[in-house]
Order: sequence, then structure tokens, then C-alpha cells
Amino acid sequence: MGDAMDEVTCGYASRFTIVKRRGLYYADLPADHYLVPPPGEVAGLRFRTPLPPRIREFQACHAHDALLLGQRAYVSSDGFFVDESMNPTFSWAAYRHPFGECGRHEEYGARFGEAGVVLNLPAAAEVIEEPLVSLASAEPSNYGSWIFRVIPKLVGWDDWRGRGVLAYQNSAWMGNLLRFCFGEELRVVPHWPHLHYRLRDVVIPAMRNQESYLDQETLEFYRDRAAAVPGHSALERVYLSRTGQAIRPLANEGELIAALAAHGFAIVAPEALALADQVRVVRDARVLVVPGGSGLFNAVFAASAAFVLDIEPGREWLLPHHSLLRSCALPHGILFGERLDDSGPHAPWRVDVAQVIATLRAAGAVA
Repeated sequence: MGDAMDEVTCGYASRFTIVKRRGLYYADLPADHYLVPPPGEVAGLRFRTPLPPRIREFQACHAHDALLLGQRAYVSSDGFFVDESMNPTFSWAAYRHPFGECGRHEEYGARFGEAGVVLNLPAAAEVIEEPLVSLASAEPSNYGSWIFRVIPKLVGWDDWRGRGVLAYQNSAWMGNLLRFCFGEELRVVPHWPHLHYRLRDVVIPAMRNQESYLDQETLEFYRDRAAAVPGHSALERVYLSRTGQAIRPLANEGELIAALAAHGFAIVAPEALALADQVRVVRDARVLVVPGGSGLFNAVFAASAAFVLDIEPGREWLLPHHSLLRSCALPHGILFGERLDDSGPHAPWRVDVAQVIATLRAAGAVA
């Protein structure tokens, strides 16, 4: 690749040295078979979302002397690419659309054109000589992103053994989740998106699922890991709280908690539990109420749930959240709250507590 320059133009990679292919399969569920509309709503009208494109083949490429920029952008001898762009459903036009005609993307300062991308490459980069598998991904700080983007990259193949695993490690739960899923022998090499890396020998798995619609092998993997957690939780009705969250605070959560507790719900803050305890609680619960967010992605462990109520502050994440619950084959309802100001999707919001209880009652989840 030569020495780094202040500004270079790279073409988009159109071919990859593929070292792993794996066919994926999905349960073909009716689009709204598992949706239980809240009382007073036209059945399915507000909540029906299209099925996301489902990737039919997972693959991973092998690169030498690749430059890793920001969260998950690579430059190799094949050109510029991200973890998604190995997938046949990927579109560069769609990828750059939210950022305007020449908007900059993520941390690596890219300007996108039709034929290629203009990059400000660093004068120096951290060099890693050892063989790696890179799990670099979008939203690396987000637990939900780990559940549907990061962990599935290693599901179903053992080629990573003998290689270090490059992954964001800003919080202890990240390493704990990797070891919970893949064992203590997995060796994590921390990835910091504010740095740039030259990776001498790296396997780069593609992003496996789109819009959180999990393939069945990934879902079975999570359920198997959950089943291996010893013990049993006696909590049949569980509310996964957002208390203390700085973004999207639920302004009347205290009122909601009081009403749910009166109907036999245990109030659980997932981040306050050890990972095994968190998984056990979700695995054994019969009813889950969850404000839409990262906590909802614990649905992958919900092997016993007869009903999940997702309470959304708005419609921004309706497709991935509905798709997640649908692919997990979980009967669910979706309620929308109301934002208290117009500051954006992370604004404070509230929910109609009476409608929450009415929805649970209509689903047979409470008396």
C-alpha cells in the first residue's frame, strides 16, 4: 500500500479474498404472526414493518497489510470497504445517504463519491504483526450492536482459534460477553476507534444480519449459551429498567414501575447484574416489559417468554426492534410513548401507563 499520505482517493473494493463461506437459514414467519396489537389499535396497522433483506451467505475475507480506520473501515490492496460491503445487499449510495452529498462518515473523515472515497490517511498507524480476526463494527459501545453485529461474526466457525480477536474494549462487559459466548481461551486485542491500525494478517468477517433479523444458527447459539447457565430464576414477570440512563430517559418510569410492581413484576436493571445472572433472569421469565433500546436485545436469551412488550419512544428503531423479536419467534406487543420535547430521538419521553397494563391484560400476561 505504500506510505500513508495526507489525502488519497481509494476505489471501492469489488472483490475480496474469501476464506470462509457459510450458508444462513431463517424461519419463514408470517410478517406479523407474533404481533399482539395494543387495545384500541387497528390490528397491525401501526406496527407492520417490511422484512429486512436477509443475507443468505455469511463470508469472511483475508487481507494483508490492511489499514483499519475508525470503527470499521478498511483500506487494503483491493480498495476501500467496510464490514457490510462484502454482502450482496450492500449499497454505497445507501451507506453514505444519511451524511449528505459529501458528508463525512464516522471517525475516519471520508468524503464519498460515485467511484471512490477521499481519505485523510494518518502519517502513522499502530502496527499489529500477529494474526487477527477483526470484529470492528458500527456502534461498538452499544450492547445491542454487540448482540446482532459483533458476536454473530464468530458464530458457527472455529477459524478464529489461534488468532487474536480485535474488538472494542471500553467496558468490562464487552470482554465478559465475548468469553461467555466463546470461552476463556479467546484472547482479546483491544481496538480503539480513535487510533488507526495497520494489520499485517487479518481475517475480516462480514456483518452477518441486517436490521437485527437474526438467522436461526445465531439464535440457536444464543439459546444454547443461555441454557448452559446454571440455576433457575424465580422471576416470572420482569421489567428491564432504564433507570439512570442518560439518553432517552423515561420521565414517568417511576409511575410505570409502581404499576408493574403492583401486578407482580420484578424490576431489574440489567447493567447491575453479572452477565450470567442477567441471562438467567431473561431466560426464565415468562413475561418481559422492556423500553426499546439495548436491553431489548436480551430477547435472544428469552427461551421461556410467552409475551414481550416493547415500549418505543419513537419510530426510529421500529424496524430493527420488531425484526429482532420476530426473528426470535417471540409473541410481542409494541407501544409508542410520547417525547417531551423536539430535541431528537434521545429526548426525554413518557408512556401511557394505563395502556401498558391494558396491553399486558389483553395478552393474558396479567390478570
